[in-house]
Amino acid sequence: MDRIAVGLRDGRIYVYKVEETMINAEPLAFPVLERTTPSLPIRRTMPLELRPSPAPPLPRTDPFGALPNVRPLPSLPRALGKPITLSNVIAKDCNKLDIKAVITLTRPKEMVVDLSECCLLGSGSSGAVFKCGDIALKISPQAFLELLSHQGHSTLMDVRGQGASAMLELLLKIDHPHLVKVIAYSKKPLAYVMEAMDSDADGATIDEENAKVLLGQLADALGYLHRAGLYHGDIKPSNVLLKRVPNGYLVKLGDYSSMKHALFGPLGSSAVTDCTEGYCPPEKYDQRLYAEAVLKLGPDGANYVADSFMLGYTTLVLLGYAKPYSNVMELPSILQNALNRVRDAQLREVLEGLTAIRPEERLRVEAITFVS
Repeated sequence: MDRIAVGLRDGRIYVYKVEETMINAEPLAFPVLERTTPSLPIRRTMPLELRPSPAPPLPRTDPFGALPNVRPLPSLPRALGKPITLSNVIAKDCNKLDIKAVITLTRPKEMVVDLSECCLLGSGSSGAVFKCGDIALKISPQAFLELLSHQGHSTLMDVRGQGASAMLELLLKIDHPHLVKVIAYSKKPLAYVMEAMDSDADGATIDEENAKVLLGQLADALGYLHRAGLYHGDIKPSNVLLKRVPNGYLVKLGDYSSMKHALFGPLGSSAVTDCTEGYCPPEKYDQRLYAEAVLKLGPDGANYVADSFMLGYTTLVLLGYAKPYSNVMELPSILQNALNRVRDAQLREVLEGLTAIRPEERLRVEAITFVS
């Protein structure tokens, strides 16, 4: 007899088959109960080894949930895999550390990374990233501090990963041309290996024609995540990663440290919890805005449109029309001034929808149509 799990998504209760995979799977059953009025999140209890199927994709004709809205669906060019042109891309320093350690990742199969052959790309509150040839290794802050404590030691430190995590297991299944590919992971220490990129878009600039291509590629990538019940939670230029190719740069969204899943998160999990100051949606600072979004869109819908805002604002920053804001009270005027500078009508329409101040009026990336 099949085991099932129950989950809440967008104001509906879904039944899921336990053994199904997350990505590109269908629910065991369509909604078995539909409430007439949305409610606040319910507490979800689910063993971490479960991997429920996602709810079916939202109808592409209904970008605003059940809200009556007559705004036509905006469109962007479909150009998956197309290189784009950016200016002022800054090469990232990679610092060699005197660390004699190996990290053994255990999923999906054993993989050993020798840190003596790696250099440090950067570190922060979410951990540290090492570049090791054509792969990159991200480790947790705790594991990084442990490694630093052994810096300069002649003895080899062997850190063997163990265990499994539903969220990390899910990262292995991500397969999209504009999302960084995760290759292996371990839970203890928390670490994962991904494809190495050459730089990021922090400090770079882009023109409007290339911005439409970039926005279309990243919107398609976010829609892919959202349809699987995932939200990124920290979209900003430094998480827009670049790989140099002959005709420009391939763009991929990376850094999954803030990513959450609708069914794995704790009660009240929010995409605005771990976002970076200056790119967060305004509801991070206004609980009334966030509460209204949860009531009208459901908790997951509120998280998806938070991603929408960060994507739109990041694009405005890359265009040079806005900067990371410091005062949320000034955000409406900052957005108005930035949007007034956008000359391309198609691009402006999409950016206006993505960066709407009120979450329930914001465009969900799944609702953008793509034209060849």
